[in-house]
Amino acid sequence: MSIKNFYPTLVVFVFLSLLSPVFSQKAYACSCMTPGTPQEELKDVDVVFMGKVTQVEDTQQFEPQKSVSFIVEKAWKGLSKEDFNSPLQIVTPGNSAMCGIDFTEGETYVVYAGTNSENGNLQAGLCSRTALASQATDDLAQLGDGISSDTESIPNQNKPKINTITLLIVGTAGLILGSIFAKKR
Repeated sequence: MSIKNFYPTLVVFVFLSLLSPVFSQKAYACSCMTPGTPQEELKDVDVVFMGKVTQVEDTQQFEPQKSVSFIVEKAWKGLSKEDFNSPLQIVTPGNSAMCGIDFTEGETYVVYAGTNSENGNLQAGLCSRTALASQATDDLAQLGDGISSDTESIPNQNKPKINTITLLIVGTAGLILGSIFAKKR
């Protein structure tokens, strides 16, 4: 093959290469780490609740997303009594390639949501433990009773917990002090 025959092919290839960014669209791919246990995720997110989807609405801000309305049935973290009286809104990316959840109206979900630091919206995605309640039996068992609209108050999930090391230190100190006082008698 001579250079004369190759030159037109090269020109067409370079021209098309330069045009490809003009005609291309954004490509998305969802990639997640495996979520932690229900108790670990409970600590890491801002809100955990079980609710029935009443509306799913496609919205377009900077990226495609969906606004999802829930009637809250039970909560484990981050909600007040007032949140049981009106629909709760969360957002999720517009499709699964962007890690969005395909919520279905009328279905009940266990939702693990964080707060978007830029706009304050609650958001959930495929990388969380959010799932249909019928498929979240392990989560429901580990999360415990939670609260519902007829419960007096929401448990404070941010209470400090005494860990094993603290118990060991206090126990050891108690044994040492006990043996010192026993020797003095």
